[in-house]
Amino acid sequence: MLNKSITTTLLVLFFISSFPLVQRSPWIDESMLLSNIIYITDFWDYLSPLPLYMQAQPVIVSWFHESIAYFTGMNFTHLRIITLLVSILSLFPFYFHFKEKSEISNIIFLLLLGAIVTKYGYYSTELKQYAFEFISTLLAIYAIISFFKSKSLNRSCLLLAIATPLGISNIIPITIIFSYIVLTSALNKDIKKSDIFVSIFFILWVFVNYILISHITDSQINNNSVYQSKGLIDDLSVLFSSFIGIYGQYFYYISVFCTFYGLIGYKNKDTNFHLSVIFTFTICIVTILKVIGLFPVIYPRHLYWLLPFSLIINTYSISNILRNKFSLFSIVTFVMLLTLFIQNTQKIMKNGLEHTSNKKLISFIKDNNISNNNFILYPHSSSVIYYYSSFDNEIRDIDFKGVYLQKSEMDKLDIKDGINKSLSYYEPNKSNYYVISHLNVNAKHGLANKRSKMILKAFKDHNINYKLAFRSINVAVYKLDHL
Repeated sequence: MLNKSITTTLLVLFFISSFPLVQRSPWIDESMLLSNIIYITDFWDYLSPLPLYMQAQPVIVSWFHESIAYFTGMNFTHLRIITLLVSILSLFPFYFHFKEKSEISNIIFLLLLGAIVTKYGYYSTELKQYAFEFISTLLAIYAIISFFKSKSLNRSCLLLAIATPLGISNIIPITIIFSYIVLTSALNKDIKKSDIFVSIFFILWVFVNYILISHITDSQINNNSVYQSKGLIDDLSVLFSSFIGIYGQYFYYISVFCTFYGLIGYKNKDTNFHLSVIFTFTICIVTILKVIGLFPVIYPRHLYWLLPFSLIINTYSISNILRNKFSLFSIVTFVMLLTLFIQNTQKIMKNGLEHTSNKKLISFIKDNNISNNNFILYPHSSSVIYYYSSFDNEIRDIDFKGVYLQKSEMDKLDIKDGINKSLSYYEPNKSNYYVISHLNVNAKHGLANKRSKMILKAFKDHNINYKLAFRSINVAVYKLDHL
C-alpha cells in the first residue's frame, strides 16, 4: 500500500512539473524549424534539407510536426503538449518492467526520472528531434532487454528498425546494439537462416537512413564552422562539458558509479551488465568520432539521447544496492534521490526553463505600428516574426525589413554580415526600430554578450544613435536615430 502511494505521488509530481514548460515562448531553433513547417507545403520536400535557416531534423519527426500542426494549427502549446504526452507514454513499458522486477525498482525509476526532469521536461516539450531521439534510445534499450529475455533476434531487429528513423545521432547506439546482439547470437551458435535475412535487411535499412541523415544535415553542418574540429584538447573539452551540461554534476557522478557497478557488481552477466558494456562502448565510440570530426557534438543537447542508458542502468544498479531496504546506505541513497527529484521539479514549477518574452515583444510592435515607423529585424528575430504572422493579421500586414526568410542570404551570411545588412534598411525619414529576439538584454549595461556587441558596433559603424525603447526577457527594441 505504501509503495503504491509513493509511486502515485511521484507520478503526479513528475507530470505536474513537466507541463509548465509547454507555455514557454518559442526559442530560436524551435521557431526556425516551425518556420520551415509553415513554409513547406509538400510532405516529400522534407526528404531534402530544410529550406530555411540551415535547420535539420529527421524526416519522420518533421512529418509528425507537420501532421499535428495541420490538425491543431501552428500553436506551440498544442504541439508541445502532444510531444510531451508521446514522450511520457514511451516511459510506461519500462515503468511496468521495473514494477514487475521488485517492489522498489519502479520507485527508483521515477526518482531518477525526477533527477533529470529539468532536462527531460524541457527536451520533451521542445519542437525539435531530441524528444524522439530519447524515445529512439528507449526502443533500442528495450530491444536488448527483449533479446536477452526471448533470444529472438528478429523481434529485437524490428524494434531497432522502428527506432532508427526517429533520430540523427541514434544511429550510433542502434548499430552498436545490433552488432552486440548478432555477436552474442553467433558466439552462442544461435543464428537461424531467417535471422540472416532479417540482419541483411536491417543493415540495408540503417544504411539508407544514414544516407538520408547525411543528406538532410549536409547544408547545416558543412556551412557552419562551429561544427568543425578545433583540435584534440578543445574537442575533448567540448565533449566533456556537453556531458556535464546534459547530465548535471550529481546525475553524472551517479551514472559513472552505477555503470561501473553494472560492469563488475554482478556475479552473473545479466541485463544490466550487457547494457553497461554497450553504454561504455558507445561512450568510447562517441569520443573517437568527435575527435576525428565525424560526430559534431558542440552542445549538451547533442548528447541528450544518452540519458536513457543511464536512466535504465542506474535503476538496475540502485535497485540491487537497495535490496536491503533498512541499511543506512540504502536510506541515504534514497533520500539523496528524493532530494534531487524535489529540487528539479521545484525548479521547473517555480521558474520554468529558457523563457523568451516574444508575446510581449509582439504586443509592443502592434502598439507602435503607425505608418511612419520602420521595423528592422535582427536576423534571428525573423523566424519568430514569421511564426506570429502566420496567424496574426496585424503582424502579417507590417512590412518588416532585414534578413527575412531569404534562403540564399541566410545560407551565405554569418551573423555579423546579417546585422550589417539589416541596418542597410534604415530609413532617415522614418522612426526606425531595431527588433531583437533570442538575445540576452541587460537593462543596466544594454546588450551584454559577444553577439550583442556586434550590434552596438554595427550601430556605431552606420552612424546610428540608439535608445532602449522596450526590454523584456531575451527580447528588446531599440529606437534608432542618425548621429
